[in-house]
Amino acid sequence: MHLISSSRSASNPARRILLAGSADYNRRFAREPRSEHDAHRPLQSSDDLAHVFSWQETRLVSKSLTLNYKRVLYVLDPTDAARAARGRRVGIEEREDGTLSFWDGEPELQATVFPKEHRVQQAEVVDNKRLSAALEFIEAQQYERTQAKIAKLPTTRRGARLLRAGTPRRRASGSAIDGKGKSGHLYSAPTAENAA
Repeated sequence: MHLISSSRSASNPARRILLAGSADYNRRFAREPRSEHDAHRPLQSSDDLAHVFSWQETRLVSKSLTLNYKRVLYVLDPTDAARAARGRRVGIEEREDGTLSFWDGEPELQATVFPKEHRVQQAEVVDNKRLSAALEFIEAQQYERTQAKIAKLPTTRRGARLLRAGTPRRRASGSAIDGKGKSGHLYSAPTAENAA
């Protein structure tokens, strides 16, 4: 009946209907208690009402000490108690203020949130004024990398041209591309030196 007494306006028609209905309900269904003794005990200092009124569930701990709760992955700290809880169900207690605690019997387990939804960070968006400088810088880096590849590997003119064009080079054993053949072709015809 707290809803009825919390209404502010006495002239509210809904309040008048509820008051009349509650009086009728109490008249028809009210019962006297069998005993006048008040069985409510006072709250003890050891009583933890936050624990009593918390939402409690259980979750299975994986071999890698992880568990899911409300679409969030939690990683248990690698303690002896957590290692002992592998493959078992542990309790999760969510208090009214939103804090979580994990427990397996008596010991409380410490856990950290693992972000499941990783997103690739895009590179910095470059303003149009700086775009040409950024593209020139990238082009210079690519040119230096290509020149280093040409200088490092024994290449033919064709291989160097393909590197400069950005075409990946195919590797074939005994060909000119990997430096073993003498001609610039993938297939070299047998010569008098090869036949002997």
